[in-house]
Amino acid sequence: MSLGVDTLVLGGNANPFMLMQTCMNLAVACTGDEQAMTARDVLHWATQGAADIMGWGDKTGSITVGKRADLVMISTRNIGMIPVIDPVASVVQSATPADVTNIIANGRLVKRGGVMLGFDMHELAREARQGVHYLLER
Repeated sequence: MSLGVDTLVLGGNANPFMLMQTCMNLAVACTGDEQAMTARDVLHWATQGAADIMGWGDKTGSITVGKRADLVMISTRNIGMIPVIDPVASVVQSATPADVTNIIANGRLVKRGGVMLGFDMHELAREARQGVHYLLER
């Protein structure tokens, strides 16, 4: 099993936290059982499960010696994350992209203190708008 986003056409949002929350909510809605699925299962499907499905499970997907250093650090200080009783459940059920403070991808720091590094976000936004206008004009 895995969870992931491969297109924005239908969902319009590549928010992995929302995807995990939706998965948990659907399990409860379909079964009527709040224990039908665990947050640990959902987090596994979004990390190691997704890496396995893509054929990258031996390189990424878990914090394991010999694998790439891919880490997402989540602040537990924001109001939506308080109190943290079960860290896994808090990530799956409460975290949002706004809670992500630091990201390390393949051992390289790409987000620090909530700010993406090495990206001009204004230029990226301008290019995205330009691309949309180009597509709409066709």
